[in-house]
Amino acid sequence: MTFARRAERGAKQAILAVARPLLLGGRAPGAARGRAAAGAPETGAVARSAAIRIAAVRQDDRLGNLVLMTPFLGRLRESFPNATIDAVVSDRYHRILAGFPAIDGVVLVEKDASKRRPWRYVALLRGLGRRGYDLAFDLSDANAFSLSSALMTLATRAPVRVGFDHPRAASYLTRAVPPPKAAIHAAEAPLLLLRAVSANAQPAPLSLALPGECAAVRALLAPARARGERIVGVNLGGRGSKRWPAAAYRRLIEALLAEPRTRPVLVWGPGERSLLALFADLAARGAIEAPLLPEDDLGRLLRAFDLFITPDTGAMHLAAAVDTPVVAIFLGSEREKYAPRGQRHAVLGGRGATVEVGQVLAAARGVLGRDEPARRAGESC
Repeated sequence: MTFARRAERGAKQAILAVARPLLLGGRAPGAARGRAAAGAPETGAVARSAAIRIAAVRQDDRLGNLVLMTPFLGRLRESFPNATIDAVVSDRYHRILAGFPAIDGVVLVEKDASKRRPWRYVALLRGLGRRGYDLAFDLSDANAFSLSSALMTLATRAPVRVGFDHPRAASYLTRAVPPPKAAIHAAEAPLLLLRAVSANAQPAPLSLALPGECAAVRALLAPARARGERIVGVNLGGRGSKRWPAAAYRRLIEALLAEPRTRPVLVWGPGERSLLALFADLAARGAIEAPLLPEDDLGRLLRAFDLFITPDTGAMHLAAAVDTPVVAIFLGSEREKYAPRGQRHAVLGGRGATVEVGQVLAAARGVLGRDEPARRAGESC
């Protein structure tokens, strides 16, 4: 381990040590790893019928990680039907949780604003402590530590605070759950935390309702729908090694334009406008350029597709959550941990793999062949 890395870990440990008595106030600090706080039961269920308050904390700026929370939140609501459940999340992509039926509210962490005005972050921490939480979950990745999530979980002052075990867990958790020993899907890992409170931890699908209007989506796709065309989204983005080469995208989009009654829609994300410019000539030949949309409207757009072709991105998880078939291209990430699940999806490649255009086109034809053509033509988006 480098000196810088050791220094970073030491600094985080020191921050937690200082923050714990300040955030807990007069309440007893967390007990040793794997044990409950004073006054809370060591084992067994947290009362399901009680009108308790629960915080589900996920502190990062990844769209996909919020979508991957949805099975946990659904099972949490089933296990505690009378509870008030808050999702404590970054303000970047929180709109996808608006109206989500499994939660009662969203507590926003303005991470960028807090860097400029740190007193607002302190006020947020204090405000969490005044909400009267009885139970809190740190939903950080089982193999990672988030100082922000640790501080938020501690700030809830909940007598039962559950998360995955790691060297700093004893500083802020009262129940530390061993990380899974074998590979497990990222949507299933948080469910293991529910077992610590004897709640329902059965796997569940990704699911987002995204109610509301989507006039821009209707206007964008109306001409293709009127012609009875199948609408196939193609995600041009992706981070680093996850991104498919532009030349491969070009050949794929040209092939889709040649397919009968098929209309490709080019999807992109923040900071990726330059990618869209590479395909301006294909837009002139019939490909539809999607506008840059906020995350909830992006979900409504994805829901209107007959198929979505994408690398491993947050948009991939979002498409699966709104029940759109996906052809997923994996190049630089673990398909076992992140691939969309279910027979309606096709998953190609894996970490370090090469995925050819012909493979993607064959998979797209196979998925479209299993679904009724233009199956969403009459659906409300």
